[in-house]
Amino acid sequence: MRLLVAGAGARGSAYARLAVATGRAVVAGLAEPRRFLREGLAAELGVPEEGVFDDWEAMLAARLPADGVIIATPDRGHTGPFAAAVSQGYPVLLEKPAAVDRAGCAELERLSLTFGASAEVCHVLRYTPLTALLRRL
Repeated sequence: MRLLVAGAGARGSAYARLAVATGRAVVAGLAEPRRFLREGLAAELGVPEEGVFDDWEAMLAARLPADGVIIATPDRGHTGPFAAAVSQGYPVLLEKPAAVDRAGCAELERLSLTFGASAEVCHVLRYTPLTALLRRL
């Protein structure tokens, strides 16, 4: 599986590393504005030079062959890369929160329906009561 990753912060880099660690995925494209994160993760995961970008717009404009896009940009920056990815037919894994308000959620829903998108929101369980209980034990 070939993945594009928008955002190489804690979540984006974790998802990219986990996907590659399965032995069934490669990161074909990586977009991250912070040079030290972008270059470090690209080198670690063997992302080809032509797949490394300093912003998601350039990465998605390149129309790299990929089987899916992981969007792990800052919370307020999900709609743009989501719209670009689904309009090109890429399946999307979207870091939570999907949007920061109802209007943003409605826009993501509209985009999903308009483009028949295969999209999932990744929910991390670290703040749930069950996880808190397990940590105390």
